[in-house]
This record gives sequence, C-alpha cells and structure tokens, in this order.
Amino acid sequence: MWAGPTSSQSNNESLFFQAARGFDKKGRVFELGASASRLKQIKRSSSSIEGASADEIKKMKALVEELTQTRQQMTEEQETMKQQMLQEQEMRLQQMSREQEMMK
Repeated sequence: MWAGPTSSQSNNESLFFQAARGFDKKGRVFELGASASRLKQIKRSSSSIEGASADEIKKMKALVEELTQTRQQMTEEQETMKQQMLQEQEMRLQQMSREQEMMK
C-alpha cells in the first residue's frame, strides 16, 4: 500500500516542475518539446500516484532525469553564448575606441 510521498519523490516532483516550469492554462508543459507527448501519455495512464505502477513511476523518474539534464545543458549553453556575446561586444568596443583614436 502507498504510504505517501517520500522525500525522494517530493524532490523528484520539485525537480520536474523546476525543469519543466510547470503547466500552462491548456495543460501543456513549458519547454518540453518532443518530451511533452511522453509526459502526457504517462499523465493519462495514471491519474494519481496511488494508481501508478512501478513501470510508470520508473518512466516518470527517467523523464525527470532527462528534463533535468536538458535544463542543465540549456543553462550551460546559454551561459556560453552570453560569455561569447560579452567577448564580442568588448572586442567591438575596443575596435571602435581604436578607430576613434586614429581619427583624432
């Protein structure tokens, strides 16, 4: 019999919603892309954790892990792009400064 969520389950749910940023008004999950259909299948097949089979729970945990990794990868990519943009901007400013000095 199910005795309620464990701290691990609560943590996984928290990670999921942090990674997915929750549901919108139409029941869609933000930023899931192709994974959204898999989540909807899992969501439809189990209306509550009490009715979820071990296989469904494994699928949900795998999806949470996948979403967490995807979110981490996206965050790293965004940080890399931000650093590149800052470097490019700094180079442009230096170039403009040199050009202005040459014009004097």
